[in-house]
Amino acid sequence: MGKSKAAANDQAKKPDFVTPEYIAQMRALREAKKAAKALERAANPIEETDLGFDTSFVKRPLLKVPFGNGTEPEGLSFTIMTYNVLAQTLIRRKLFPTNGDALKWRFRSKMLQAEIEHYMPSVLCMQEVDKDKFVTFYEPFLKRLGYETAFHRGLKKTHGCCIAWKGFDMEERKELSLDDTSNGKPRPLRTTGNIGLGLRLRSRAQPAQSFVIATTHLFWHPEGSYERVRQSSILVEEMTSLAVDACPLFIAGDFNTDVTDPNYRCLTSCRPIHLNEEDRCVLKRSIEYPFAPQDVDEGGDDDDAVEDEDIPADDEVGEGAGPAKSSFEDMTLLPYSDLVKRHEERCPERLISLYATKYNSVHTENAHQHGEPAFTNWARVYRGNLDYVFVLDRGDPSKTNNITRGVTCGGLLRLPTPDEMPTEGLPREGLYPSDHLAIMAQVTLMRE
Repeated sequence: MGKSKAAANDQAKKPDFVTPEYIAQMRALREAKKAAKALERAANPIEETDLGFDTSFVKRPLLKVPFGNGTEPEGLSFTIMTYNVLAQTLIRRKLFPTNGDALKWRFRSKMLQAEIEHYMPSVLCMQEVDKDKFVTFYEPFLKRLGYETAFHRGLKKTHGCCIAWKGFDMEERKELSLDDTSNGKPRPLRTTGNIGLGLRLRSRAQPAQSFVIATTHLFWHPEGSYERVRQSSILVEEMTSLAVDACPLFIAGDFNTDVTDPNYRCLTSCRPIHLNEEDRCVLKRSIEYPFAPQDVDEGGDDDDAVEDEDIPADDEVGEGAGPAKSSFEDMTLLPYSDLVKRHEERCPERLISLYATKYNSVHTENAHQHGEPAFTNWARVYRGNLDYVFVLDRGDPSKTNNITRGVTCGGLLRLPTPDEMPTEGLPREGLYPSDHLAIMAQVTLMRE
């Protein structure tokens, strides 16, 4: 006689440390659940065509930035898009209780593909790209569109970051683990598996023009401000070293940082960085916060996985479930004031947000604090601005409308206003396939 589900769950109770026996037990439970679901689907087949799912999406315009002298700049023009596409392995019904079939990959994938094909950015940075779906979905369809791709994920992560590009040759690639403590890097609060990926690209049409594009997905937790400041410091320092001969550096991604987070101030403030009292309280609280093992990622238990989707692969079992002692735990945690000072010293040039700088000139009613849009994330539990396209401030814009030396912004993809959005969170059928919205900037590298 078989054991009940409750008994099986009791037997699979998470230990203090992940053991081989626990991993094997979780694998067996997962395979049993997958087999049961397969039998249920076989017994009750549903024709996809009968569901009438609306795979269309909201098409948004690229808003043209006005130039003061009325003349568009000459140089290399291209678009940079960043998009958190929502990892399928992180979707749990308790996080998206009212989203229905919009969560299912066979529908979401069609919307994602159509959306990317519509905007067709020159450079596409994506976060939360499932490792298996990069191989079976993203890489093949992007290749058909003429893109080359690079993918990187953190240890034991089921998802990672991808950069796709067309019309450029890759000269150098840099992959970062933001948990790294080598060469004097400060220790993290905890192991997160967050990463950075950067490429130096050269234009095929204008070989004299090159730039660095980097992407990242920083620590997600609302109380993780200290860790985000630390991760950003490492990211910017390392990617700046990739931008040889002072070529432009763009960093586009999901920073999990709204404009009130101390990390936004550290990234975008002129040097020296001045923290206010609220910043200091936030960073102090972040250091003292008792993060739980499951706080590594934004997913949940496999029991709540979306019905028709695969759950994490075998080598992801136990992610965030009480890992063995990390190698950095004997290191001293840097006080937050010293961490900010290190950021300032290692990253003497601030980042400039293209939306913060120019969005007010194209969509005034939706430019809010610091000039950023009201939101780039519209989920059930959080709505705000988390995604950015940054450029490193090389100083001395010298020419009208330049963002920084040699770089100007000619257009920004429109973001909806809150009253244009559904009451419930994304993704939504016929609207948007992710809980994040893609943002995109048209930039020009000026001829010197």
